[in-house]
Amino acid sequence: MRFQKGSATPQRKEASGGTGKKRPGPGTVKDIADAWAKARKDKLYRQVAGYVIRHAGHLEPRQLTSLIPLAIQADWRKRLSRNTAHTYTCQLRSLLRELHAAGAPRIDVPKVPGTRAREIIATQQEIDAMLAVAPPWLRLFILLCWQTALRFSEALGVTPRSYNEETQTATIRCKGGKLRTIPLTEGIVELIRPTLHSLDRDASCIALLKGSRCSPGAVRSAWYKLTRSLGLTHLNPHDLRRTTATNLYRETKDLRAVQQYLGHDEMTSTLRYLAPLEEQKLRQLHRLLNFHSEVKQ
Repeated sequence: MRFQKGSATPQRKEASGGTGKKRPGPGTVKDIADAWAKARKDKLYRQVAGYVIRHAGHLEPRQLTSLIPLAIQADWRKRLSRNTAHTYTCQLRSLLRELHAAGAPRIDVPKVPGTRAREIIATQQEIDAMLAVAPPWLRLFILLCWQTALRFSEALGVTPRSYNEETQTATIRCKGGKLRTIPLTEGIVELIRPTLHSLDRDASCIALLKGSRCSPGAVRSAWYKLTRSLGLTHLNPHDLRRTTATNLYRETKDLRAVQQYLGHDEMTSTLRYLAPLEEQKLRQLHRLLNFHSEVKQ
């Protein structure tokens, strides 16, 4: 049986959608990595994306192999501190999941163990010194990290919409995606109040108080500039959360209360926040156990 000339062409077009053109792909690894970093608005993500782009930016996601991210990680472990390699690897794993959703094979790089939990807490004198010279917007950030024990991103997530003026609470989305309603102190409420009339109800109260865009990188830069000027370079923002956890436990001896205040699901996470006992306190406990009297008996 003979076919008429050109009869097969329309059939092929119809099967492919009628256009005869290939559907556009998701872009190169560079396109996806750039978009991933841009959505997170932080220097850390741009750095990790930059490593991947330099080694594989020209590839399509489907062309990516495990050799490239493993080589990147090996370079980090060789040149960087263990804690930095741990942090970079966590973000690399996140980016690889994004690339997998765009058509790359599933690639999993091994986790890098972080350093032991930090034991640094701030003294009241150190916190008072920071609050005394910090501009209002940075003072709000410090109070949110300290008095409400919020994480860095959670403090930036307090917005006019999240604030309930009647109950003086803020409902924010925390780590893991869960919502928490947190009571705010008078000092925090006083700083938030001027931001409540903003037309942008979803903007960070910290950014509104500053009066300009306030990225995580800008906050970190302001924090380190402040701590350098006061000789407090040993402190980072997360130490304020640990300070509150430790002080709350010392006052109440109630681990469950500390767990709830921090918003942890697991008690093991809470235990990592508590600073170790000082030698003097250990000696007091030693005397409390009264071992010497047992020996005499």
